[in-house]
Amino acid sequence: MLIQATKEKIKLNIKFVYDVIPSPDENKILVLQGNGTKNTLILCDIDGSNQKIIAEGIEIGGVSWPPDQRMIAYNLKGTVNNIMVNGLNIYDMLTGESTQIAVDIQNPVTCWSPSGEKLVYRQWNGEKYNSSILCLNFSLQK
Repeated sequence: MLIQATKEKIKLNIKFVYDVIPSPDENKILVLQGNGTKNTLILCDIDGSNQKIIAEGIEIGGVSWPPDQRMIAYNLKGTVNNIMVNGLNIYDMLTGESTQIAVDIQNPVTCWSPSGEKLVYRQWNGEKYNSSILCLNFSLQK
């Protein structure tokens, strides 16, 4: 991986990487890993340490960070109890939990508002693009 600010190359020691998405502050990265039958979304430090698996499935895409880095958006296609599921998810960095926020989403591209309170996604259904804006309302609980 090449860090843009310093042009430094870092070896992640993670096999089968097909994409790397740095956080806005470039302290963390999201690594998309695939071995042909399973894809994995991994959160780790910029040097590849402190790895945490966020999601595993047949396909993972539409991955993005908001400017405040509190959430991670991703689309996951996989099976649950032998039923195929495909949906847009939000991973909360504070709680370490994922929540599905939209179902039957195909090949989305995601983008966050500057405040991180809105998530825009666009999907291609084979004939046309459809776009949606999701307004996220969350609060910190003690």
